[in-house]
Amino acid sequence: MDSKKLVNFVYIILGVIIGYVIHSILGDVFEYFQVYVKFEYARELPKVNDYLNEVVVELKKVTWPTRKETSAATIVVIITLLIMAVILYAFDMLWGYLIKIVLS
Repeated sequence: MDSKKLVNFVYIILGVIIGYVIHSILGDVFEYFQVYVKFEYARELPKVNDYLNEVVVELKKVTWPTRKETSAATIVVIITLLIMAVILYAFDMLWGYLIKIVLS
């Protein structure tokens, strides 16, 4: 790895670390402020306030998946993605081969 690539790599890593630190420190403050402003504004609009209250009520009724169910679903998605990637790769190779034959 030459020095220019190493310097660029270090800049990327430092940027990610600095971004994470800034997000960690300021993220909660900005998130609280945004939510507070949204709800304060919503209090002035009765329809929006009613809607938000209904959303909260409905979210309390939701049955959230367990960690095991989420892990299983994630594995299914990853396997499906890999299968589709192989199928698309095969079709791409096939069409590329057929085009070479037609153009030759």
